[in-house]
Amino acid sequence: MIEIGVSGFTDHPDILSPRGGLAEYAQTFPVVEVDSTAYGIRKQSVMIGWRGLVPEGFRFIIKATNLMTQHQTADRATLIQEFALFADSIAPLIETEQLATILFQFPPRFGATARNVRYLAWIRELMPTLPIAVEFRNPSWFETGMRDSTLELLADSRMSNVAVDEPQTTGGSIPLVPETFGDTLFVRLHGRNRAGWASGERSERTNYDYSDDELREIATACAGVAQNVCYIFNNNAGHAAARNAQRLQELLGVEFNGLAPKQMSLF
Repeated sequence: MIEIGVSGFTDHPDILSPRGGLAEYAQTFPVVEVDSTAYGIRKQSVMIGWRGLVPEGFRFIIKATNLMTQHQTADRATLIQEFALFADSIAPLIETEQLATILFQFPPRFGATARNVRYLAWIRELMPTLPIAVEFRNPSWFETGMRDSTLELLADSRMSNVAVDEPQTTGGSIPLVPETFGDTLFVRLHGRNRAGWASGERSERTNYDYSDDELREIATACAGVAQNVCYIFNNNAGHAAARNAQRLQELLGVEFNGLAPKQMSLF
């Protein structure tokens, strides 16, 4: 099975009207990545509200908070509480089997060290049964001689490796590694804007429009790796994400069943 979606369910003018939101987004794609949760835990009522706006088969990728991914520092007791509150908040999506995975996107300083290996193991202790996908942003995890160990570590912890497409810069990029544990390969596409990526400017880092050849290249690399492949487009800065996602769907000849019904305008 192939799923295709976009990071965020707002600000996609190619598929949404000016006031469009999740309900309208679900008319086009069967999965969404929610990145707002990185900045704070949402209440259960919010998750229930989201659940009520989408069809039964729609799925959510929920980003772990910045405390959980060590973008921010906290003591052990605070972290334990954060994990518990987060797990409680997503319970409504777990109940209806609409949680695709929890995305742990680690910061560039989270390198392949013994301490960080222990932290990954601790995450699994705190979340023993929940689906977890890991995106590294420090290239040390996939350097020569480390790649196999990294993939083995994630498999032992029952965590999915996120295959990342991003600009390849000297010493600071993650290569596309289409290998993972489990039945689903999650692929995140950030674009290939090297200058914008190096600048660090949020408005430019993901400002990129994929060509058909590039989309075919990524799809070919990820084909047959796992039973399911879930592509998430995060090249949002220039509003190309939704358009590229729809184009990949066309190139792959995929149809999504069970989408929300299109609403007919009365005017």
